[in-house]
Amino acid sequence: MILYLCGTIIFAGIALYMRKQERGKSSRQKAAFAAAAGCLLAFLLAAVDGKNASSDYIKRADPGEGSQEKLYVLEAGEVFKDYPWSITAEERQYTAKEKKKVIKRAQKELEKLILAENKSLEEINSDLYLPQTLQKEAVEVTYSFSDYEIFYPDGTIRKLPKKDVVVTISAEMECQGETFLYEFGIRTVPEKKGEKELLTDKIETMINKENKRTGKDRLILPKKVDGISLSWEEKKENRSLPAAVLGLAAAGCILAMEKEKEKKSWEGRERMLRMDYPEILGKFILLMGAGMNAAAAWKQIAGSYRKRRGEGRISIKPAYEEMLITVYEMQEGISEVQAYENFGERCGIAEYRKLSAILVQNVRKGNAQIQRILEEEKTEAYEKQRARVKIAGEEAGTKLLFPMLLMLLVVLLIIMVPAGMSMQM
Repeated sequence: MILYLCGTIIFAGIALYMRKQERGKSSRQKAAFAAAAGCLLAFLLAAVDGKNASSDYIKRADPGEGSQEKLYVLEAGEVFKDYPWSITAEERQYTAKEKKKVIKRAQKELEKLILAENKSLEEINSDLYLPQTLQKEAVEVTYSFSDYEIFYPDGTIRKLPKKDVVVTISAEMECQGETFLYEFGIRTVPEKKGEKELLTDKIETMINKENKRTGKDRLILPKKVDGISLSWEEKKENRSLPAAVLGLAAAGCILAMEKEKEKKSWEGRERMLRMDYPEILGKFILLMGAGMNAAAAWKQIAGSYRKRRGEGRISIKPAYEEMLITVYEMQEGISEVQAYENFGERCGIAEYRKLSAILVQNVRKGNAQIQRILEEEKTEAYEKQRARVKIAGEEAGTKLLFPMLLMLLVVLLIIMVPAGMSMQM
C-alpha cells in the first residue's frame, strides 16, 4: 500500500513538473521523462513483487463472504516444477451450535429491520422492510404472509383494515444449507388520523349541517371548532401566472433572437468568404502569371492584406484572415500541403475546399495547367456569385415578414394583458 502511495506521489510530482516546464520542453522530452518515471516505479514494484510467497494454508473467509480463489505455483519433486495451480477456498463453516446462535441473532435482527417506519410489531400501519439476507449475508431469508389482502408479497401495504388484524409472517431462514422456520405475528391497525384530518372532518360536518338548513339565503361559516377560532378569506385568482408566462415568453424571444444573431453572424461570415473568393482567385492568377509559385503568391496576398488592414484602409475579411493563419502555420514548420488542407477545413465551404485541393495537387504532383484551372474556377465563381445576388434580392422581401409579425405579437401582448387584468379586477 505504501509503495502504491509512493508511486502516486511520484506521478503527481511528474505531472506538476511537466506543467511548469510545458513551454520549455518538447513533447518527446516530456514523453521520455514520463517513461523513465514509469520504469522507476516498475523497478520498485518488481523488487517487492518479484518473488512468490511460500505458504502452506489459506485463511478462509468469514461466513457470508463467499469463497475466494488464489493462484499458487506447485513444486512436487521432479514431477512438477513451477506448475500453476488455482485453489478455491470455501468460506468458514459454522458448527451446529454456532448456527443456532446465528439464527437467534438473525431473528432479533429481523424483528428490528422489518418495522421500517412503524413503531412496533403491535402497531403496523405502513410498509414493511423484508431483508433478503441477515447477519452480514450469512443467513438468507424468504417470506410468506397469512393474509395477502393486507400485504403484497414484498411487504408493501395493499389495503389497511378497518379494525385491528393479526397477521402471521413466516420467515424461512437458510444458513449454510440448513433451514430454520421462524414465525411471528404482527398487528395491523387502521390508519390514524392526525390533528389536521380530525379538524377537517369536524369543519366539514358543520358546513354540511349548515347547508341542510332551510329558508336561509346565506351559508354561515363556522367561527370556532373545539375551542379553535376560524377565519375565512375568499381566495382570489392569482394574476402572477400571466406575468410569469409573459416573462417566460420574453425570455424565449431573447434566446431566439440570440440564436438568430449567431446564425446571421455565421451566414455573414460565409457570405463574405464567397464574395472574396473570385478576388482571391484573380490575385492568384495575376501573381502566378508573373512567375511566382503558389506559396509565394499566397504569402504576397496575405502580406498585402495585413499591411492594408494595419493601416486601417480595409476592414477585417474572414478569407484573408484564414490565409494569414496559413502563412503563420507554414512559418511554424507545418508543411505546405497540410497548411492548405487546414485552410480549406477552417473556411468550411465548398469553394475554398476546392481551392485547397487544387493547391495541394499542385504541390504534390506539379501542374502546368494550374493557371488555366484557376481561371476556369474564377469564371465559375463569378457565375455563382451573380446567381446568389439575384436570389438574395428575391428573398429580402420575405425576410422582412418575421420582424413585422414579431412586432405585431408584442403589440398584442401589450394591449391584451393589461385589458385582461383590468377585467379580472
